[in-house]
Amino acid sequence: MLLLLRSGSRAGAEWRADAELESDLQREMARQKTEPSAPAWPAPKLPYSVIASIWTGRLAAVPTRPTPGSERSRKLTLAWATWNYRREAPYIVAAAFLSLRDDGLIGILIPPEGNVLGSLNMVWVERTELAAQFSQMPLVEGGLLMACEELASKRFGKSDTPGVTAVIRQFIRNSQDDVFKWVAGVARLQAEQLGLYQPSRGRSRKPVYWLEHLAACDDQVAAFVSRWSEFSVQEPELKQQLLVEAEFGIRARQAG
Repeated sequence: MLLLLRSGSRAGAEWRADAELESDLQREMARQKTEPSAPAWPAPKLPYSVIASIWTGRLAAVPTRPTPGSERSRKLTLAWATWNYRREAPYIVAAAFLSLRDDGLIGILIPPEGNVLGSLNMVWVERTELAAQFSQMPLVEGGLLMACEELASKRFGKSDTPGVTAVIRQFIRNSQDDVFKWVAGVARLQAEQLGLYQPSRGRSRKPVYWLEHLAACDDQVAAFVSRWSEFSVQEPELKQQLLVEAEFGIRARQAG
């Protein structure tokens, strides 16, 4: 009952935060169209993980259509797995995996039914032969890809096709903090480096969005939300299971 009440309170706070951000962005974009100003801020290319960390509400609003005839597609949902609580981290990780696949660095697959046991560890990751420039990669995407390569080169228990949960545990293995906050914090650090937050003034200061800069990235955000919607339509079971296993991978490390 406590978890249920807490999740409801958290879900309401997330909904209000989403609505406030979208309202502020609409006002800022309207202001930019009507008021003369200095040249527009040159928006950098945003990683999927950074977009997912700020615009989580847009991704969460994309529905997932159940796969006809698939029993396991109905077993788990992210809302059940997380009690609608701390949703940012699973979306950040799932978006990063999708980014790595879109860039041709990994494959993401669900084996045929009957090849796996239980409801988890059904999403496998396979490293491709495409070389990666880790120094130029986003923090979350680069960390997950490095975890894949580390699992493939382990002396004991190595795997060329590890499960998503194993990759996530390897990625966050050295974190000593609240792991959900740690994942979101990595994406936020990248967003700060890209200029999406106002400069911080002290450790206790709550991060503040730089609305002018967020508005300048709206086209990129819309393009990724469209890609996420396409993923939801074309591969609904994979998308849903990827989110659920991302959450369980983070929670397993948290419990450990």
